[in-house]
Amino acid sequence: MKTADIHLFVYRRPWDQVLLPHSDGLLARAAEKFSGRPGDWAVSRPRGEKPFFTHHPELHFSLSHSGDFWVCAMARQALGLDLQQQRVHQLERLSRRFFSREELAFLESQDYQDFFSVWTAKEAFVKFSGQGIDRDFSGFSVAGPEGLLSRVQGLRLRHLPFLPDYALCLCAREVETVLLRLL
Repeated sequence: MKTADIHLFVYRRPWDQVLLPHSDGLLARAAEKFSGRPGDWAVSRPRGEKPFFTHHPELHFSLSHSGDFWVCAMARQALGLDLQQQRVHQLERLSRRFFSREELAFLESQDYQDFFSVWTAKEAFVKFSGQGIDRDFSGFSVAGPEGLLSRVQGLRLRHLPFLPDYALCLCAREVETVLLRLL
């Protein structure tokens, strides 16, 4: 397995199941499938930093959930992942609050059609660093006059196909192969 190979684990919750209480168990299952071995998949969650496997810091992951789906990207390199179910609600207001001038100009030029592509790219980028959404969220741009960018500050942004009403983006130094695996 190459460092740039990334496994994407997808879980669709049953209609009557609350998703978040099961997240750590799903993460452990994904780690076992990725590594090919059972293990202690305890997660450390330092305040203000990315979570990591306490006993396997060489294995990196990023989680996201939206709608009925939980997704996890796993690799032997740092990464960030974001999934958003596309719902129409105050896209212009959210854009003005969170996006850079370049992103706002891009979205205005095409009537906010790519709002969720911009949002997931920004979220994946900040999840890569572990910083999350803060006052610097508008301090970088994932879109310019030519459209969505594939690289930001040396990191690769890759929009992945998912369901029609979802947007999914991955951020890593390099992305060669993305393998989809169901949980």
